[in-house]
Amino acid sequence: MKILSGIVYLFLFSSCTFAQLDTNDYFPMHVGDKWQYSFVGTDGYIILISGDTIMPNGNRYFIREYRTDPNIPADYPWYLRKRQDGFVVRYISGLDKEYEWLNLNAQKGEIWLNLPPDSTEGFFQVVMVR
Repeated sequence: MKILSGIVYLFLFSSCTFAQLDTNDYFPMHVGDKWQYSFVGTDGYIILISGDTIMPNGNRYFIREYRTDPNIPADYPWYLRKRQDGFVVRYISGLDKEYEWLNLNAQKGEIWLNLPPDSTEGFFQVVMVR
């Protein structure tokens, strides 16, 4: 009987753990999320969601920091939010504007251009390869 109850408890606890996993959310944005990148011959860098804030336009944005040293906060954080239509938008605080930064619903082979409203960063082309 102990073995049977042990199996039942194991099943209950493991199903609760797996139920919290969303494999469709490949761009999670929660305070504390971290992506760590490393390259041969470098120390790499970290992308950290360090907090969130409400901007003057009334929307809540997550604060995304690019850090080469995990102990030093970024000088110029990005403010990102996910929209219901599947786009991640970036807010430019100096202009009080946002632009579509990433399309999470893009299909394989789809191409779009990304042009920030401040245009000091130029533009880049994105090609979906998943």
